[in-house]
Amino acid sequence: MNIQRKYESPDTPTGKSPEPGEQARRSFLGSCYCHEIEYVVDLENPETDARTSVCYCKNCRKWTGSAFGITTKVPKAALKYTKGETKKHESDNGSGTRLFREFCGTCGGGILEYGENAGDNTYVTYGSFENPEGLPPRGEFFCKYRESWMPEIPGSSPIIICDCWHPPPTSSPSKTTV
Repeated sequence: MNIQRKYESPDTPTGKSPEPGEQARRSFLGSCYCHEIEYVVDLENPETDARTSVCYCKNCRKWTGSAFGITTKVPKAALKYTKGETKKHESDNGSGTRLFREFCGTCGGGILEYGENAGDNTYVTYGSFENPEGLPPRGEFFCKYRESWMPEIPGSSPIIICDCWHPPPTSSPSKTTV
């Protein structure tokens, strides 16, 4: 089966030309693995409107099936779905705060995560961007849980949130919704 898609490069700046020293407006395309979910993140200035961070907490490691999670914080208003609808999973993050994750119901590919206290921001899974160049990691969370073989992110600033992780209470089951 030959599937053809119109592809617009996320490297092509949109809007007016930047002034010297000013970052160009950028659009970043993304999707799940099977492309049933597609989105665009449109940022006025990626340098100030986005922050990519690596997290070593157990929640992120379990969700990604990896040694860390990596997400890019963006304003909720900057994210627009262009295809499909995500499934949502809700659970306690271990400290009493609700944690929401959105993913593709077909392939399981993660798209977003956010806590109930995220305000006007959401956290896009870095690997779901088609081309995340221009959104390098600038921070790390829960560094004390970083595997010994994992190097520190150059130029990043460690962010201390808390020193512990507790499994979600059994009396507050997680749930997944469509």
